[in-house]
Amino acid sequence: MAMGWILYGDANICIYTVLVGGILPSSTLSHCGLEWGGGVRDVWSKRDMLSSNLNMISSIIHLIISSWFSSLRILSLASNRLEGSIDVKELDSLSNLEELDMSFNEIENLLVPKDYISLKNLHYLHLSGLRIRDGSTVLHSMGSFPSLETLSLQSNNFKETVTLTQGILNFKNLEYFNMDFCTAFSNSFLQMSESMASLKYLSLSNSYLNGTILDQGLCELVYLQEVNIDRNNLSGSLPWCLANLTYLRLLDVSFNQLTENISSSPLMNLTYIEELWLSNNHFQISISLEPFFNHSKLKFFDGDIYAEIETSHSSLTPKFQLTSISLFGHGDSGIFPKFLYHQHDLEVLDVSNNKLQGHIPIEIGEVLPNLVVLNIATNAFNGSIPSSFRNTWPWGCFYLEYLVLSNNSLQGQLFSKEFNLTKLKRLNLDGNHFIGEIPKTLSNCSALQGLYISDNNISGNIPTRLGNLSFLDAIMMPNNHLEGPIPSAFCQLRHLEILDLSRNNISGSLPSCSSPFNIRRVHLSKNMLQRPLLGGTICSSPFLITLDLSYNCLNSSILDWMNRLPQLRYLILANNGLEGEIPLQIGELSRIHTLNLSHNNLTGESPVTFSHMKQVESLDLSYNNLNGKIPPRLIELNALAVFSVAFNNLSGKTPDRVAQFGTFEEDSYEGNPFLCGQPLLKSCNENGPSLAVTPESSISNEEDDCLINMDSFYITFTVSYVIVILAILGVLWVNPY
Repeated sequence: MAMGWILYGDANICIYTVLVGGILPSSTLSHCGLEWGGGVRDVWSKRDMLSSNLNMISSIIHLIISSWFSSLRILSLASNRLEGSIDVKELDSLSNLEELDMSFNEIENLLVPKDYISLKNLHYLHLSGLRIRDGSTVLHSMGSFPSLETLSLQSNNFKETVTLTQGILNFKNLEYFNMDFCTAFSNSFLQMSESMASLKYLSLSNSYLNGTILDQGLCELVYLQEVNIDRNNLSGSLPWCLANLTYLRLLDVSFNQLTENISSSPLMNLTYIEELWLSNNHFQISISLEPFFNHSKLKFFDGDIYAEIETSHSSLTPKFQLTSISLFGHGDSGIFPKFLYHQHDLEVLDVSNNKLQGHIPIEIGEVLPNLVVLNIATNAFNGSIPSSFRNTWPWGCFYLEYLVLSNNSLQGQLFSKEFNLTKLKRLNLDGNHFIGEIPKTLSNCSALQGLYISDNNISGNIPTRLGNLSFLDAIMMPNNHLEGPIPSAFCQLRHLEILDLSRNNISGSLPSCSSPFNIRRVHLSKNMLQRPLLGGTICSSPFLITLDLSYNCLNSSILDWMNRLPQLRYLILANNGLEGEIPLQIGELSRIHTLNLSHNNLTGESPVTFSHMKQVESLDLSYNNLNGKIPPRLIELNALAVFSVAFNNLSGKTPDRVAQFGTFEEDSYEGNPFLCGQPLLKSCNENGPSLAVTPESSISNEEDDCLINMDSFYITFTVSYVIVILAILGVLWVNPY
């Protein structure tokens, strides 16, 4: 008979199905938000809480481990908040348990008694993401499970070095062993091969291994099919005994410090290897891959080119048909590898940064029709984009999703009229010499997410049809010759996060958008944008992080709607014609890091609310017409590293030279004749700046140093006026002509 319960809780949301009648295949309580300390034993104390509707998680655990469910084969308690120590003796009644998953809890210790034999049928044990400190003790305790085939211990931050001081481990049936992202490793750990004679999968990625790969240990695992020891600090060369691992299908040693000429390495003997991941080392690898031509099973190859670039390639045909190849280069120059013409199954091709010369092969889209990713960036290719890049399958790249041709010397028009890659997601043509307008056919790329055409010579208006590409999240076309307005159709791009049209000839006003926009970064500097900064434009998104409108013609005021940009970090409005006062609301941008309002016509006083910008690192108000005093509370801005109010009409005393303001020199304040105080040479008294005076005059005129005695002024002025009149009359009397 089958009976099922489904639990819905608040923090303890889970679905649990129990099959009763002598057969209970599995029970899953993962992600249920369980909370208790001291291990499973506390569950036994709550047996009286078991109710007919099973609304207590602890009662369910008690139910599972009771004798009713001795046939339970799979138990998962992953991703709860279990903490403390777990004693496996509490699971003794689950004599038929084959798989136990306690991963991603806060368990600090797993107690396995010596000579423990109860869970003799346990085949799969998952203990990833725990807080166990003593890795050696845990590993040795696993010897109590002689049937263990899979052991997962990744992401455990062991505090003590994992060693073999307690003897050789008993893992004779273990086939899968994963200790990725585990700390406190030593290379001697690899010597425990005698206990893993059946091992097929070994993964020690990001495990702080260093030194050389030991011949002893790893090479005795003759049944290995997959080895991942990437992202460590291994050095030296690959041991020759690797050639004996004839079952090996995948080897990943990327991101280490290994060095060797691949053509004389043990990899030449691994003719049945399917995946080789060798990148970010110092291997000498020929871009022709000729040493691997006999590896008929090879499907994935990832390596760096450190060998001398070949100017001619072998005419031999490789026996392999690759699915993915990455040959990031560090060489000088060369030609496009000819062996690639035979890789008709190729889906990913990356030969970037090799300084390859000449034209992109005209027939590349025809000989590689299954390409999904093509990256030939940072080479020396010239000429135009081959017409074979089109979707007229089977004569073109129908499946192409990522096309990266950046940083070459390509020229001519962007695409032909037949360009119609409907699956294209990312197009990167940065740093070339393309001319002409953005083709209307680009709007046929209905799946396009990223458009990158910076640093070219593209001209003309931005096509309105780009607004129909609803998946666009990045439009980056700076440093071209684009002109005209920003299409209002951009308001339809609900996924757009980055818009960069800086250093063009864009004119008009920012398009008005009737509904909230999700854009995060807007770079429109060095254009010819005009008209007021109004709310409701593409710049008024509540998610906006960066807004750069510098070097335009925005001769309006800064409106107070900008305080409704809660995520804004960078606001750059320099070199415009902005007028009026700085709104107090600008100071409420609590997350602002950079505020640059320099080189405008702003008037009024600096807002006292600027002292609220606790995260600001750069504040530039220079070259305006600001007056009044510098708010003294600006000294509370402890993150401030750049500050300038130079060339305004400010007066009074400079802020106290404390905290960050003790680092700002005279150039931060220059061009304000009525400012005084350090670091300026002009000293201050209580009422403002004062020229240098003798100590006597300072004492006698302590209260009115900067005041004029008006009685004396009137008397002196009258006497001087009479003297001048008499002098003129005297001259006329002496010489009337």
